[in-house]
Amino acid sequence: KWVTTQEKQKIYRDKFYLGNKKLIDDVKELVEPIKLPDDFCLLLQCKKNNPHFLRALKHIEQRGLTIADIWRYKIGISEDIRWQNRVIIPSFDSKGQLNDFVGRTLLSNTFIKYDSLNQNKLNTIFNEFDVDWTKQLVLCEGVFDMMKCGDNVVPLLGSELNEESYLFEQIIIHSTPIALALDQDMFNTKTPKIAKKLQDFNIDVKIVKLTKSDPGTMTKDEFQEALSNAFEPNWNNMLLNKLSNLSFSLSI
Repeated sequence: KWVTTQEKQKIYRDKFYLGNKKLIDDVKELVEPIKLPDDFCLLLQCKKNNPHFLRALKHIEQRGLTIADIWRYKIGISEDIRWQNRVIIPSFDSKGQLNDFVGRTLLSNTFIKYDSLNQNKLNTIFNEFDVDWTKQLVLCEGVFDMMKCGDNVVPLLGSELNEESYLFEQIIIHSTPIALALDQDMFNTKTPKIAKKLQDFNIDVKIVKLTKSDPGTMTKDEFQEALSNAFEPNWNNMLLNKLSNLSFSLSI
């Protein structure tokens, strides 16, 4: 039987949504609340002779971020053994409560670039506090991508969008238009996959063609220009691009 997009939306809501509460396997897991390190310090309030501060500030400047960005995203550091030599970016839920934070290493020889305590990512929207579901929402991969994408943006903290996630649920419920700004190497793989998944639920989707490898390596103006040129998926063209890339790889 053919199922319309409206019927798919209803099926989704009946399965995952009830009274504005997320249901996952009908089981409520006890999850430890997220807590910042005890000595967490907002970067611009740290002692200026602290070597971690100097290293973190240099990293932020090299990414083309400003003092205003440091304040806006509440970037900080810690000397806790797990979090030292990392910049810490906290996240807040719709009520302004801490729901996650990411620590990005400042060292080039560290195996784990990004670290987090959050074991409940399906139920977490990074920086949900800043999201307006009535406007176009940009989805990118990482927290530093987020900082270049302007307003109304959520980082996936990866390149997947799970249909059972709280983020997917909120997009469907609010019929939020989406602009996909995943890294350039996902343009012919994960990006169309997510676009199709959202379009199946009648969500308006546009794809941002990046001019560099990821939003984090672009300037804010460069990203806004790319965003203004975002386009609706053309499945024939995207399939041809994918086949063309596959043929090129096989020839090598």
